[in-house]
Amino acid sequence: MSPRLRSYLRRHARSYAIGLLLGTASAVLLMLGPHVLRLAVDAIAAGASPFFLLRYAGALIGLNLAVWILRYYMRMHILGISRVIEYEIRNDYFAHLQRMHVGFFQHTRIGDLMTRAVSDLSTVQRFIGPGIMHFTSTVVMAVIAVGFMLTIDLTLTLYMLVILPLVSLTFVVLGPLIHGQYESVQEQFSVISAHAQENFSGIRVIKAFAQEPHEAEAFAAHNREYIRRNLAVIKTEGALWPLMSFFLGLAAVVLLWQGGQAVIAGRITLGQFVQFIGYLGQLWTRSSCSTRGSSTRRMPRRCRPRAERSSSAGSGSRTTASPCCRGSTCASPRGRRWPSSGPRGRVRPRWSVSFHGSSNPPQGVSWLTAWMCGGTG
Repeated sequence: MSPRLRSYLRRHARSYAIGLLLGTASAVLLMLGPHVLRLAVDAIAAGASPFFLLRYAGALIGLNLAVWILRYYMRMHILGISRVIEYEIRNDYFAHLQRMHVGFFQHTRIGDLMTRAVSDLSTVQRFIGPGIMHFTSTVVMAVIAVGFMLTIDLTLTLYMLVILPLVSLTFVVLGPLIHGQYESVQEQFSVISAHAQENFSGIRVIKAFAQEPHEAEAFAAHNREYIRRNLAVIKTEGALWPLMSFFLGLAAVVLLWQGGQAVIAGRITLGQFVQFIGYLGQLWTRSSCSTRGSSTRRMPRRCRPRAERSSSAGSGSRTTASPCCRGSTCASPRGRRWPSSGPRGRVRPRWSVSFHGSSNPPQGVSWLTAWMCGGTG
């Protein structure tokens, strides 16, 4: 994580702290559910009356209701503040672009700027929002669940701890491959955006030389390549679920084999066996959520420094612009913090650079303006 991104997180540390505390509380309450279920199963085995079992049913309903409320406010804090940070980064990014010299735009493709403003920034939002939320919830629930499982049966827990890491190992092996493929998808998206911007800005030349069919075919070729790269990512990600299902199925077989023998031998009760299955099910659920949130591993690592030193129009001053884009955040020269424009960093749509040959900005940059200022989508 870059120092600049950490500065945004520190600015909203209070909301993250509240959200993580709520998530921890919901995890603790959720882990009490299998314990209540164990008491109910043991009570059924002991011949308890249906009226007596209603108390356990009410306890389960109350626990799940409390978990739902806590998770709602946890999501409001973590996911909500991630959207706020996304908004602040996008405004700072656009304000930084407005201060760049015209030479920077002559040597930088609009598609690259669009990718950073839209796709890369959305990936960052998924990392600082759902990524952090699911990671912390998984860690807390895993620690609590393993602790309870160890108190039930040490041997059965060790069997599960040998098999379940294979699920994570599958993701560790395929994760870097998925990340590299996703990088190629992002680069192709940049090519498509740049091609569209060039065609819109030079439409008169294209029409004058009757190049419409050629440009249409070139644009279609770029899109076919974009589809091909996306399909490669989908195929690689598709291998995750069968492998995970195999290892989880293997864990279920070992659980029924060893757990059933433990119940028959009287080492654990039937209620404890059900409780153990409940904790293991929670671990499986968190593993599935972590895999679905695999986009958090797709944090863009592109770092393409570009330096442009030229004379300012109408003045003899020299301007240096050397942004180094880390994912969706660009570092200003000498690492200075981008000053905000307007109240609370809100960027007002205005143009502070000139574009040769036209009194209006290129069409691709107009799209960028709409995305930055929230005019579309």
